[in-house]
Amino acid sequence: MLYANRCIRHNRRHLPSGYGAGRQGATIVLVCRTVDQGEALRMEIAAATGNQSVQALSADLSDQSTIRRLATEFQARFPPPCIS
Repeated sequence: MLYANRCIRHNRRHLPSGYGAGRQGATIVLVCRTVDQGEALRMEIAAATGNQSVQALSADLSDQSTIRRLATEFQARFPPPCIS
C-alpha cells in the first residue's frame, strides 16, 4: 500500500492522504513517483471510499526540477480559496 496515515490539512485538501480523508469527502491529492502508480492508487482509494474527488500527480521527489513542476501544477489545479 502506498498511502500515508497522516496528512496536511488545508481547506479540506490533503497532500498526501489516505482512506480516512476520502471517507470524509475531502479532495485527496496523491503524489506518486509514476503516473501508473498514482492512477492505480487513485482508483483504489476512490473505490474503497466512494469518493471520486481523488487526484494523482507524479513527481520524483529526489529531483528539484520535478518538485518545482509539481508545485506549479498543484497551484494551477488547486488554487487557494479567496478569503474575505
